Amino acid sequence: MYISSDTDGNIKVTTEAARPEGDGVDGLKVKAVILKDGSVLTEREDVCTAVDRRTLAPQIVRDGESCSVNTQTLKIDAPKLWSTDDPQLYRCKV
Repeated sequence: MYISSDTDGNIKVTTEAARPEGDGVDGLKVKAVILKDGSVLTEREDVCTAVDRRTLAPQIVRDGESCSVNTQTLKIDAPKLWSTDDPQLYRCKV
């Protein structure tokens, strides 16, 4: 999982998932949830996207596996920026 954000509260979550080669993604979904102090701030669920393993570096997917790569963009209203004087921590669950 890779997470990036900006100061406007836009959060980009990219998830890579391996599955047995030949297994499709039909019916599979990925859900990202952003939490602060245990409360859900925003969440998003999308259908998984299959990736042609030939387009990936060989070290990413082992023989006999397929891969899904999904990128989701979520928005937090009025994000609080982290500082050493007032640390703000958010959690992301996928």
